[in-house]
Amino acid sequence: RAVKVAPVVLLSVLDHFMRRPEGNKRVIGALLGNVTSDSTVEVRSSFPVSHSEGENVALDTDYFETMLELHAKVQPSESVVGWYGTGIATDDNSVLFHEFFGRSCPSPVHLLIDAHLDSDGFHPRAFVTTAYSIGELELSSEFREVPVAMQFSASEKFGLDALSQNRKKQELAMDEDEDEDDDAYDDERVMEPQNGAVSAKHSAETRTERKLMRLRAKYAMPSEVDNLERSLARLRELLDVVGDEVTAVVNGEREGDRRLGRFLSETLAMVPRIGLDEFDKMIGDSLRDHLMVLYCAKLTQVQLAMTEKLLAVEL
Repeated sequence: RAVKVAPVVLLSVLDHFMRRPEGNKRVIGALLGNVTSDSTVEVRSSFPVSHSEGENVALDTDYFETMLELHAKVQPSESVVGWYGTGIATDDNSVLFHEFFGRSCPSPVHLLIDAHLDSDGFHPRAFVTTAYSIGELELSSEFREVPVAMQFSASEKFGLDALSQNRKKQELAMDEDEDEDDDAYDDERVMEPQNGAVSAKHSAETRTERKLMRLRAKYAMPSEVDNLERSLARLRELLDVVGDEVTAVVNGEREGDRRLGRFLSETLAMVPRIGLDEFDKMIGDSLRDHLMVLYCAKLTQVQLAMTEKLLAVEL
């Protein structure tokens, strides 16, 4: 039995963990999705469930049932397939939680996520229980780990690739800015004894402004032009890989695959044939439309600001 998890589920779990009540060491919630004909569990969404651990273990069952009813109205094709919890290992309370969610599905899956990153990685683990019994008398149950994999849709994969590449680019820029900041700070300290123009207060303000600029660059979302450039670069890499494969088959260096060749032929047939001039015109029109939208948005923002000031003057 295998488990496939959508990326949005992991992001929801992390968001739940970051917003957990003070004092809670972990969070739990319900997993929703489907079970395929080959017993593969596809986890597509989730929602949190309030709980408390201590002398007594308790779950907010009313909230769970309400959220389940609301989710059934939005996604009637999805049902409870298990539950999630944060941490690096299961414990005695995990068995109680597993039994509770087992009332909503016959064989629940437990998804364990290390939100603290204590294991130096972010690799979710999935578990199912194996019951030990004598006849009809159940003695105990044990968690057994099963394979887990990420399941991406085309849009999710594109978004995650953009975030990952943009993050690497920002970290590289941050390192370069920090080196420049250190060099500039050293230059200021060297210049200070000579002319006395650079005061300690000015140096602190300059360093603060540079830190703010680095933070804005760190958390800034990539523009549409950056995404387009990144997508075209990725497309160029894929075309190079496909070209090398086709060249190797044509030269007899590698045995061809008819199914792969048919797939490439159908894919190329779907690509519209557009001349260079027409392509340039399409890109130019799209860019002009984008700039016009930005101009109208800025103009509206200025008009609103002026209106607020005029109303304040009249009052």
